[in-house]
Amino acid sequence: MKTSRTTLPLYEKDREAIRTIREHYGVKTDADAIRIALHELERLIKGATPITPQKERPSYPQG
Repeated sequence: MKTSRTTLPLYEKDREAIRTIREHYGVKTDADAIRIALHELERLIKGATPITPQKERPSYPQG
């Protein structure tokens, strides 16, 4: 699949969201995080099952 570059302005809140997505899914680049967000939103709109993160989520002791 051919890719092309796109430039867009981002607010700090957008960058925070990208960092959160990167940490949650364990991806290394902002571009990968943005792609995941786009595909997840498309799945949500179409009513499909969301993808599972590539890394395990931390478990916290119940207390």
